[in-house]
Parts: sequence; C-alpha cells; structure tokens
Amino acid sequence: MTVHEHARVDTVEHLGPAFFHGDCFIVFDDNSRLRWRRPDRREWRLTEIWPTEKERLGMAQHIAQGGKLLIVVPITSTTYSAFVEEVPTHYSTVITGSGEELVDFRLESLDWLPTPLREHAENAREQLKKRWGNELCLLRPPVTTARFSHEYTNVGLALLWPDTPRRLVERHLDELITSVFDVRISHPVSHENLALSTKESGTRIRPPLQLAQSETTRMMPEGESNMNPGVTI
Repeated sequence: MTVHEHARVDTVEHLGPAFFHGDCFIVFDDNSRLRWRRPDRREWRLTEIWPTEKERLGMAQHIAQGGKLLIVVPITSTTYSAFVEEVPTHYSTVITGSGEELVDFRLESLDWLPTPLREHAENAREQLKKRWGNELCLLRPPVTTARFSHEYTNVGLALLWPDTPRRLVERHLDELITSVFDVRISHPVSHENLALSTKESGTRIRPPLQLAQSETTRMMPEGESNMNPGVTI
C-alpha cells in the first residue's frame, strides 16, 4: 500500500499486539495485530495478521498450563485499506470494493480465540456492554473488566470504551491485572512475545490507512485510577 502521510504511532504500540507483563500474557486486540513491511520509502505492504498458527499454538499452550491471559478489546472497530492479495481469505466476508486493487477490510475482534473460549469472551463483552452501555460517559469508567468462570478462570477481558487511549491502559497494567485476577504482579515487567512467535527481519508495525477515525482521545490525569471492579462472567 502506498501512503504519503500517516499519523505518528505511540511508542507503546511498537510492542505489538501481545506481550508478557510479569507472568500475565496481554493481548491488545487492536490495529497492532496488522504487520506491515516497508519494501521502499513510499510503500507499505501488509504481510500478516497476528496471530500466526505458531503464535496461536504457543498461546493455547500457555492457557492450558494455567497461565493468565488478559484480552484488551476496544469497543469500536476500525476499517483499514490494503491490496486485495494482502488480505487473508477468511476476511473476504468483510472486504468491500470488489474488483479494485485497493480494498477495505475490518479486523474482527476475538476472531483469533479458539472455541469455546471465544464464546466466553464474546459473552463477557456483551454483558459489559449491557451493564455500562447506557451510562453517561462521565460516569462510566474508561475500562470495564470481566473475569471468566468455570474452566477459564485464568482468562479475563478488559473493554475499552470510546476515547480511552491504549497508552492509558499501558500505564496501569498492574492495577488492571490486580482488578481482574485479584493478584498482584511480583515479577519484573517483561515486554516480549511468546517464545513460539515469529519475528521476520525487517517487519515493523505501521499505522495503517484508517478509513474510520475515532474521536479525539481523552487523557485521564496522572495518578488517577478509573479501573472499575471486575465482574465474573
């Protein structure tokens, strides 16, 4: 994809969509899942969408061994633009602009989770929407959380409401994990992918061409915590 100008990406987004924070594996289900390569100064190419099959297996192993997984999901979706041959075939149902080289597609949140874990996550998201969706924005926390029940007590979900920037969540990961899992992080922070993740030489995260922009983000004052008490789904 050729892009002449693009927005600046916050440093935290260069961590990618998934990394460890202590012993908790964090997944940001946002545009950092898109992996781009820059073959020259004027062109960007979409190379893959996280997770690869190898990364998917590594995450499944982490969960099966009782490792904690926190999924951070924005409530709004964004449309992106790429060449049709760059978009995986399973995204064909949401591609528009058939017959053109450049097509629009949308990242479907939670589509990377295995069944029935995805069903638990989707149910948690819907319950949080019902609980907080009608609240005035001034009275609603910027992040609402849910912890799964039964066999998935080591998995939690955090829903980001409009105008909640990712960098706010990055600054309060300790509080967020404590709120969801009722445990405190005692290990050093480690921003790294699972050992089974792939790292392509020359691959980096790029701000894609966004066709649907969210409103200006609202920053919370430093030192303020607005993480709500989590609910169990």
